[in-house]
Amino acid sequence: RIIIEGEFESRNYVEMTIHMLMHFGIEVTLESNQILIKGNQSYKANDYYIEGDYSQLAFFAVAGVLNGNITCKGMNLLSIQGDKSIIDTLKNMVAQIEVLEDGYIFKKCLTLGKEINVSQIPDLEPIIGLLASLSVGVTVIKGTKRLKLKESNRLLTTFNTLKELGAKVEIVNDDLVIEGSTELGGGILESYNDHRIAMMGSIASVKATKDITILQAEAVNKSYPKFYEDLLKLNAKLRIE
Repeated sequence: RIIIEGEFESRNYVEMTIHMLMHFGIEVTLESNQILIKGNQSYKANDYYIEGDYSQLAFFAVAGVLNGNITCKGMNLLSIQGDKSIIDTLKNMVAQIEVLEDGYIFKKCLTLGKEINVSQIPDLEPIIGLLASLSVGVTVIKGTKRLKLKESNRLLTTFNTLKELGAKVEIVNDDLVIEGSTELGGGILESYNDHRIAMMGSIASVKATKDITILQAEAVNKSYPKFYEDLLKLNAKLRIE
């Protein structure tokens, strides 16, 4: 019996884990804030289709909205991934998205600032912050408590990165408040050894008026070793040193 004390944040990752266990023959029950697992069980071999990762799609989705159509395929439209909420978040910000049988086309358009709670989707906060900085109006990102426990303190590192790029951003009572503009500057950005911050800085280049250099850019290797290769496929002007 595993008992989750306090607020059950990032619950979707637990549900994904349980789904995987059950697919391979393990009996698990999630009841409120308790996970019940019977002992002396055995895994059973099975086939499994690895679907596209919505956490990674989010960066290319925002790149498409900011700079021109990008198509992402291999996605499960009925996925239980929590980060699938990037689709709802973009729609809420009035982004133009065409739904395909196995993916999406993200189209260049103006988006609107909104109030967004990221307590269940901490991996999406950096890229949502970037989009907010280039949206019309003000975005307030709430539910940031868990961000401080990630690879970096993402509330602070997202703030620092956006500030370095010239965005109008401030932290108010642990909320990230961002006033949108039409373009960003450039410069030398720290990745803080955080893969999400490194990827966010890379995508910022599509609206930057100057070159962007990312220090410790290899941080992307944690979750997406071929991230820069895929950027090059989209004709990004990129030099790796």
